[in-house]
Amino acid sequence: MNRNQLVSLDNHPELIETTQIENLFRLINYKLRKTIDSNYIYEATVFNRQAIIKLTWISSIEFTEMNNGAVVKVRWLTRRFFVSGTNIVSGVERVNQLSSIEDIFTTVPDNWISNKKYFQFLVKVLSEMEDQLATLITYILLDEQVLYRFLTLPYPNLKSYNRKGGNFEVTVTNLNLALLGNYHEQYPAERETFTAAVIIMGISRQLMWMYDDHNRRFFIPAENKKMHLNILAARLVNETTKRYKVALSDHYMHELDKVFKNKSQMHSLTRHLW
Repeated sequence: MNRNQLVSLDNHPELIETTQIENLFRLINYKLRKTIDSNYIYEATVFNRQAIIKLTWISSIEFTEMNNGAVVKVRWLTRRFFVSGTNIVSGVERVNQLSSIEDIFTTVPDNWISNKKYFQFLVKVLSEMEDQLATLITYILLDEQVLYRFLTLPYPNLKSYNRKGGNFEVTVTNLNLALLGNYHEQYPAERETFTAAVIIMGISRQLMWMYDDHNRRFFIPAENKKMHLNILAARLVNETTKRYKVALSDHYMHELDKVFKNKSQMHSLTRHLW
């Protein structure tokens, strides 16, 4: 390759500096195949609101913990990437810790979102929420299975919401009512903690569902219909703080407990909201 060809490639219109986009993506179309020399060839597409990029890499290791939908960072080999075509990279790594400026909601594919207006409303509420509570909810949703189910599963208790994204839309509707002050005066927690609790309970409902591999559908087993949202929500908070080492002050933990562990008021709350 001569100097003129190098200059031409350097100024290629489809080459973008890797530093111009956020290195935080959603992994989609992820697949691998084993070669005859026992290496693994990986292919994937990564997505965020700035770019959709095709990648490939080779490794001697089979990465079994990576799934479609995971939030990842790309290990670039070059300073630029091609907008079209496939880019050779060192690999991708799953994200387990987020910086204060990293936003997982910019990585959510459109086909996961049933109602963009409601989704934008939830993101706005979280951006204005006290940092510790917003961080807790963000880390709950960092798990791709939790986020996908929360955004896409139906809400079977109401016919009008028994469709894709129904539970998410019911949660945001209840969130809006909570922000308007319709509920929180009836319950002992601070308004902002109560608002966070409403979101967490909406997310927790996805734990009732199971996936039927044979029929390729989600369903709620009869025994799971008896699960209590407050118990599921408290479990989800505890699991998330331990898994990601999320710092939640004793004050906020106590305030959330006042919502989740007050059985009489929780029964009234779930009757009002769900």
